[in-house]
Amino acid sequence: MMDIKICDICKDRKRDSVRYSYAYDRKMDAAGSMSDEWETYDICAQCLATILIRTLDRAIPALFERNQLIISVLKEWKRMVEKRK
Repeated sequence: MMDIKICDICKDRKRDSVRYSYAYDRKMDAAGSMSDEWETYDICAQCLATILIRTLDRAIPALFERNQLIISVLKEWKRMVEKRK
């Protein structure tokens, strides 16, 4: 028997829905041990593809910004090292 889930996004009943759990935060309790905060969704393949495409559209500019920051700090550090010589 096939396990049919309801997609949490489009609310359609699909055989290809899969349960995905995403860790989104890490917290420390009073004893000092760390635990992850999770959200879980049943997502069909069509909704998952759309979510992944939109996520990449947002992540790529952030990646470029991060790389620009790394290059900026790298050049700054290089100038400081060259001045010491």
